Amino acid sequence: MEERVEALEVHVMHLMRTVEELSDLSHQQADEIKRLNRRLELMLEREAQRQHDSSEPLPPDQKPPHY
Repeated sequence: MEERVEALEVHVMHLMRTVEELSDLSHQQADEIKRLNRRLELMLEREAQRQHDSSEPLPPDQKPPHY
């Protein structure tokens, strides 16, 4: 019976270590997602500003060239 309890304790220790590793990995991924989202927002803002700066409005009675 004592061997069985010891085996269970060892198994629980391995599971606890695995849970801690997964938790650390989850936090790292969350940080990476936040960082990538910030970069994406900046890129979208820059592209919107670039398009805004380079676009010339069409006269009110002129259709866009694709018509």
